[in-house]
Amino acid sequence: MKLILIRYMFQITVLAISLLKIAYAVSRPLFYSGPDANGYMPAALAFAELGYLSKEIPFLPIYPPGYPIALSILIRIFQDNWIYAAQVVQILIFALGTILVREMLNSYFTKIIGNISAFLLILSPAWFVANGEAMYETLLFFYISASLYFFLRGKISSRGTFLNPILGSFFSVLAISTHPRVLIIYVILFLTYIYNSRKALKESTMVIWISICINFLGIILLGYLSVVRTGIFTLSSALWPSMTNNSVLGGCTDFQCVVLKIFGSPFDFLLESLSNFAAFWSPHSGSLARGSWFHNISLLAQLEKYQLTLISIIIGILFTFIVIGSWVFGTFQLWRTNRNCAFMFTFLTSLSFLLTDILVYGDNRHRLIALIFMIPAHGVTTASVIRKYKPKLLRYLRDEAVIA
Repeated sequence: MKLILIRYMFQITVLAISLLKIAYAVSRPLFYSGPDANGYMPAALAFAELGYLSKEIPFLPIYPPGYPIALSILIRIFQDNWIYAAQVVQILIFALGTILVREMLNSYFTKIIGNISAFLLILSPAWFVANGEAMYETLLFFYISASLYFFLRGKISSRGTFLNPILGSFFSVLAISTHPRVLIIYVILFLTYIYNSRKALKESTMVIWISICINFLGIILLGYLSVVRTGIFTLSSALWPSMTNNSVLGGCTDFQCVVLKIFGSPFDFLLESLSNFAAFWSPHSGSLARGSWFHNISLLAQLEKYQLTLISIIIGILFTFIVIGSWVFGTFQLWRTNRNCAFMFTFLTSLSFLLTDILVYGDNRHRLIALIFMIPAHGVTTASVIRKYKPKLLRYLRDEAVIA
């Protein structure tokens, strides 16, 4: 019995956490507490009632259509019980996405990194709550995980050479329709893939062109559908409204304005960038939280609930430095031991999320998706701690025959 528990430790953990998430989500009005619930829920109801080409869908094109369209399908199927269905589906697809992330990291790094990273994801307190809320992040997490799994499946499995980029592109278009910001992920992926395949580029040309063409056609289609619904060719018009969160760039509606304001107030822009950096790394709860979303099940929230604010702030500061230090230390260790395209892709993608926040506006909510790419570094740091204090545990994490 003990050997069975050890062998399937990860799968048992995923199942147990998923059941706990479902029980927590359906036992309270959690779905409504999503930061954009007042936008996504009416849009989803409108899609379900009026159809997918209607010009009367609210909150478009500021909100991308991917998430409300997915919700509208559940509305059509489950009717009055659609919110419960959405919560259960989101929790299950997050579990599936975590399994895919684990398999990819096991193949491109080491089994220790992959397994620890997967445990960190499934046990994340932030994701524990986010999965049950009206937030696009869970769906986006799954789309990104699925797309990367198929794009990178060439190393995991040699089967389906041309089917893999087709499926990967299908999910990447869905990801872009959910939040256009993730375009940078696929740009970096293609660049690192081309660099990695430079010695056999001719053999990879077909795979590259299949992926580029499907993604390009998908973006054109999304833009065309936006024209049909709103009269504007765009994936989302949220960029300039979001500038209101930046004290220097607020009010800008074009890039010329951005450049003029940066060069007109360089010191203020530097201070704002430092503030954005702090906001990106801030806790998801408590007085130090800086972003459009928080959860109240953390230690910090409970301390403040009992008016222990000072202790919460001290722990929050300590935790923030630990998180930053974990990523920096883990990134350095990965660079020393895995100077390959997998490291380059995860590092550059993580850096792009961080730099975007620094230059535009900071939000700790953005760390939810960035965690997909930062998690290998955190996995390395955690492995270093385990190696020092509980070395026997690494044997189970390393041995595929035991834990895979």
